[in-house]
Amino acid sequence: MKTDGCLGGPGVRLPAWLGRYRYVLLIAAVGVLLLLWPASRPTEASAPQPPVTFSLAEFEEHLAGALSAAGGVGRVRVVLTLRTDMETLLPQEESVSERRSWDDGRLSDYDVRTDVKTVVTSGGGGDGPMVVGRVYPEFKGALVVCDGGGDPSVCLRVVESVAALTGLGSDKIAVIPMEKSRTGRKAE
Repeated sequence: MKTDGCLGGPGVRLPAWLGRYRYVLLIAAVGVLLLLWPASRPTEASAPQPPVTFSLAEFEEHLAGALSAAGGVGRVRVVLTLRTDMETLLPQEESVSERRSWDDGRLSDYDVRTDVKTVVTSGGGGDGPMVVGRVYPEFKGALVVCDGGGDPSVCLRVVESVAALTGLGSDKIAVIPMEKSRTGRKAE
């Protein structure tokens, strides 16, 4: 029995090109299997996510720390005002029901009731509302009091920095010099 140019046992005849590319086909088949293999099994209990919060005082502190590290700025105090606070968006199901009453062919009573319910999920961290998104605070204005507030080049750098971090326009940011410390004077 002659098996030149064939793969397989007796009675099985495969084309000759299949024998030449058998390793390529084997690697391709293994690759397809690896792509279909699940990466990880979903877990029932996932770690609860900490709530996302925004603290204006902490943001002011971080901003003051960053500004004070810039050359010529010196000591810094930052005061920010908010136009809107942080808002968490929750999915809601809304149902509308209408009730009409007719008296002698005339509409005597018409009532529309709208029920809005927040969608709640149950997961590993317990029952709670599902969060669709968050709207972060919008700033209204900024006041920066710093040692270098009398120098126009320092003021420009401070205004540009605050504008970049808060989204405020330069017309909503005031930079003023900090009062000189009174150390060295004797109290009278």
